[in-house]
Amino acid sequence: MMHHIKWITLCCLFLGLSACGDTAERPSFDRSAMLDQLAENHIRRHLELYQAAVLQFDQRVQSLIVTPTEEQYLAVQEEWKTLNRAWQAINIFDIGPIASQFLQHPLHRPPFDQELMDQFLASEDILDQEFVNKKMGSSTTGMMALEYLIFTADQDPSILEKKHQLTGLLSAKLKADSQTFDAAWQSYLPTFKTAAGYGINSSLNQMVNAQISNMEFLITAMVGNPLGKSNGGVANAEAAYERYAHDDLMALKSALLAHQSLFDFSATEGNGLNSYLIFLNAIADNQPLGQVIDGQFNLVIQHIDGLEQPLHLAIEQSPEAVESLYQEMKVLLILLKVDLTHHLSITSTFDDNDGD
Repeated sequence: MMHHIKWITLCCLFLGLSACGDTAERPSFDRSAMLDQLAENHIRRHLELYQAAVLQFDQRVQSLIVTPTEEQYLAVQEEWKTLNRAWQAINIFDIGPIASQFLQHPLHRPPFDQELMDQFLASEDILDQEFVNKKMGSSTTGMMALEYLIFTADQDPSILEKKHQLTGLLSAKLKADSQTFDAAWQSYLPTFKTAAGYGINSSLNQMVNAQISNMEFLITAMVGNPLGKSNGGVANAEAAYERYAHDDLMALKSALLAHQSLFDFSATEGNGLNSYLIFLNAIADNQPLGQVIDGQFNLVIQHIDGLEQPLHLAIEQSPEAVESLYQEMKVLLILLKVDLTHHLSITSTFDDNDGD
């Protein structure tokens, strides 16, 4: 009897040691390295690109005020498009103190209030920085307001003069608010890089939730609402974003490319989101999940490239093609919202909305 007890004890001890040995040898994914790469090679890089675009835009605006020529006017319009596309990559990262302090709102907060802006332009008030700071909120300042001012024509010389005046004032405000925004990010980046845990406030959890929230915005606000998904199927091109600049389609493409870049970033170093899925052996439809997600990104961008007009015009002239784009974006959302979050053990903080 003692012999059997000793043998069982030795077997248990052996199995226990073997299990410990397997645990010690099991490779782990370096989440800290992933966050460091994301912070330094993705977030910081896009912050720099956005800040450079803000400065270049403001320089062009100041040149337009001094020398209001047609050439300067067109240059300002092109710089706004560059700025708007640079913003799409930053817009994804509404997390941490950036989100809690609403630091994105002064830069870009939809919807833009055109009616209120027209009231300001028609008023007898003196348009100066004090007026901007005291009377103009986030719905009439920032990039969306600037788009309206520089891309809409007006035959009334007094209104046109006020538009130029406000463009200069709002550009200066945008530059100041962008500097505040950038300073907050620079202060937050060290915390972002060290929050490598699995909790709801971990950087990875916040980042994936913010990405999904932004993707829902792209589907619902930028495509679905103009397509008529929120009002019984009646298309409304007036609901399209960036329609004044005829840049809605390119803004959407820039946003999708930014999302894909976030998913694939730092793949060569082996510590991006896609690499994390490979490490976890994440599978969907008998294929690596990362390949499925990447393929869906490419399919959505292919649908965007297939549209021959800006989105607000394509909605009226090629509604079937826009509907197809909308449906493929919803497929992509489900891959991110269900499959990605499941395999990365993300705690959902977003609303249960799939874009309908």
